Amino acid sequence: MGLLNLISLSYLAVISAVLFLYFYNKRSNVIYVSSMIPWKELSSEIASSRSPRFNMLFFLQILLIILMALFLARPYMFADISIMRGNNNIVVIDSSASMQTIEKDGARFEQAKNYTLNIVDEMSSADKMMIISAYSSAQTIIELTEDKEALRKKINELQPTDTGSDIEGGISLALSYMAKAQDSRLYVLTDHGVNEYRHMIEGIDPKSALSKTFAESFSNVAISSFDIFQDMFSKNDEAYVTLKNYDAKPKKVKLTVSLQQKTALAKDLNLKSYEQKTVTVRSLPSSGILKARIETDDNLKVDNTAYGIVKKRKKRIEALLVTDSVKFKTEFQKLEQAFPQLKISTIPSGAYNEKVLTDFDICIYHQFVPLKQPDINSFFIAPEFAEKANINKLGTGNSVGNNGAPAFWAAFLEPKGVIENVHILDWDNSHPTMKYLDYIDNIKNRDAMLFTPPEGSKILIYAAGNVLFGQEGARGQSARNNLPLAFANMLGNKKSITMSLDLGDFDYSDSNNLPALIMTLNMIQWLSPLGESQGLHGGEGLPFNELHKTGALFYINNHNNFKGLSVVKNDGTVRDILDDEFQTPNPASAKENDIQTDRDNESQNTGYTIIKHAGVYTIKRKDKDEIFTANMFNDNESNLTMQKERLTKSIQDESNTNHLTDKSAVTSKREITELSRFILYLIPIFLFIEWLYSFVKQRFAQ
Repeated sequence: MGLLNLISLSYLAVISAVLFLYFYNKRSNVIYVSSMIPWKELSSEIASSRSPRFNMLFFLQILLIILMALFLARPYMFADISIMRGNNNIVVIDSSASMQTIEKDGARFEQAKNYTLNIVDEMSSADKMMIISAYSSAQTIIELTEDKEALRKKINELQPTDTGSDIEGGISLALSYMAKAQDSRLYVLTDHGVNEYRHMIEGIDPKSALSKTFAESFSNVAISSFDIFQDMFSKNDEAYVTLKNYDAKPKKVKLTVSLQQKTALAKDLNLKSYEQKTVTVRSLPSSGILKARIETDDNLKVDNTAYGIVKKRKKRIEALLVTDSVKFKTEFQKLEQAFPQLKISTIPSGAYNEKVLTDFDICIYHQFVPLKQPDINSFFIAPEFAEKANINKLGTGNSVGNNGAPAFWAAFLEPKGVIENVHILDWDNSHPTMKYLDYIDNIKNRDAMLFTPPEGSKILIYAAGNVLFGQEGARGQSARNNLPLAFANMLGNKKSITMSLDLGDFDYSDSNNLPALIMTLNMIQWLSPLGESQGLHGGEGLPFNELHKTGALFYINNHNNFKGLSVVKNDGTVRDILDDEFQTPNPASAKENDIQTDRDNESQNTGYTIIKHAGVYTIKRKDKDEIFTANMFNDNESNLTMQKERLTKSIQDESNTNHLTDKSAVTSKREITELSRFILYLIPIFLFIEWLYSFVKQRFAQ
């Protein structure tokens, strides 16, 4: 107990004033007696005493003064109370493809959901929870809330994806919340070993973190790649299905390939432990959706199905060549004469406009770059000269960059200088444009422009040479290696190839230039609508994201024509991608993902979503629907045996993150209880007693 305002006790000095008044009244008190009454009749105590006689009224007054002083002094008492402090439970649940693995107690993901529901059931009224889903990225499913019904609803709605896992991203997001909220506890529900993310949770109190691993079965066989090859110089279309056994035990596999639901191949295979085998499907009879499916005894089914599209064949490829070089035009006409499937039409740069592209499959730009981004697969040859040519033609304006080049081109690519005496060092023979090239390094002693390819580009050819007059240095600079000579990338949703060498310098009828001829034909075929490998092996060797792999981004282009997106998943269920699943891209992400926006705002990207499921997608548009396929080719998810090895090393050292203690903390809190209000209640009571005493005394006196 104590006093908060000790100075107020000074008001007790008023008591001395009351005593003074009493003494003063005694000294001035005159006793009138009759002369007839003898003095001996007076009490000597009364007659001679100079001290006042304190009655009850005096004591009541003193008591009131003391109460008023105590009221102003604010007396208080300490009280220890017990309170229930709620926990902020932050659950990171792994939603990647491997969580669909079937265990004896059900799918790993369903076990993780049930575990989360149990946490909800055990939450006290003071507890809160938030849920983060970790797949190829991390997403907050529900913010911190104590609403158990809302939590159960979100948990039951949560579905696994067919993508890879970004469990570290999920934990990082959780830690950012934990830094803001006290009494937070982290639950990591995954099939990954704790050693993979231990470095992220080392600073957390072991009592505030739990790692729950759902992984007991590790047998799996997968379709690891699915390639469709439509050669425009051949009448037969082929498909290649690659199967891989990730198990230490041999597996029997039944492979079925169907085109438009009609069986094109059915084959029984025996795969040895860890064996990979490719099966060829020859002479595909028509166009449409090609589906490969395997039946085998394994624990993960999502990678047992893959899809591709066999495109409808055209009688020939229509190519438009834009050039002012008579020599280049003559050389390309030789290609048309040698290959009847290829039709090349030529116009000078002055006759070019967007309308001329309508009837063509690809456009080849030689020493020329159009003002606007072409809505067609494009082949840019020696584009550095196009800038010089366009400076005089274009003047200035919104569609022209600072260096005189078209604005879309200036944003897409920036020249760095000239490479003198080019010597090819290496090329990517995994890419379709570099097939059948064994002697491409014979191309040398030529000049080319040095570019810095945009992010996401696939470098096709590397070269060495002297860099001239560029930002890298001056004439005579020493030779540099690994200079990009040719690369492939995306312009919007269209393919493009940029070649620094001027192919117009080659004589295609000269046998010495056979590598240049083959390379040119490969590039034209890859750019054509059907003459290419579909690249369904998950992007390895591909220059860009063709939306054929789960975890990739789907961007909306030309949104005024866009009505929706849906997918038929591997299990046959249909799922509509809702509008709220699309996010608005910012300029940084647009550049990172190689998405080009039309400077005239005719075809802007209005949003993107992550391709979460394998299957056949339909882009619903007002004029005509489009179809693409997505597959899960992810070795980290399919290789459950590798996962087992990581877990074996990890679980042995998991004890410090294996258990949480009490559910909710009960803490004691010392609070101050002021007594002033109780004293204030006593004051009017004693005032009333004083008045009552005075009233009674006066009444009896009368």
